[in-house]
Amino acid sequence: MGVVEELIRAREAYDRREWLAAYGGLSDARPDELTADDFVRLATAAYLLGRRNDCVQALQRAYQLNLDAGDLLAAVRSAFWLALVLLTSGEAAIGGGWVARFATAARRRRRRCRGARLRTHPRDVPAHLRR
Repeated sequence: MGVVEELIRAREAYDRREWLAAYGGLSDARPDELTADDFVRLATAAYLLGRRNDCVQALQRAYQLNLDAGDLLAAVRSAFWLALVLLTSGEAAIGGGWVARFATAARRRRRRCRGARLRTHPRDVPAHLRR
């Protein structure tokens, strides 16, 4: 069976909530074969199986891939879950750093969306906010 078929099977196992099969299939794949969504799937399966370190590593990879792709909302989501996992497992210092990262990414996304809205839909902006 090829790499693509293995990934498809792992994704389908995740959709069926077969966490062990999803975790096995996704963790056996080479990291460069996985998408950011695959890393989120891997993190979820790892967390539910009690593999916290694998969950943290997968969320870090998802965060970075989303950030590199310019998908700030997905990056914020990954950083939020990463901070939550760390904070609830007693690693407040590291978790707090991730809180700062997702807050920064969220502010950056808000600015980008606000600017896009001003450029594309000027009539929707109240008169007192127009320049």
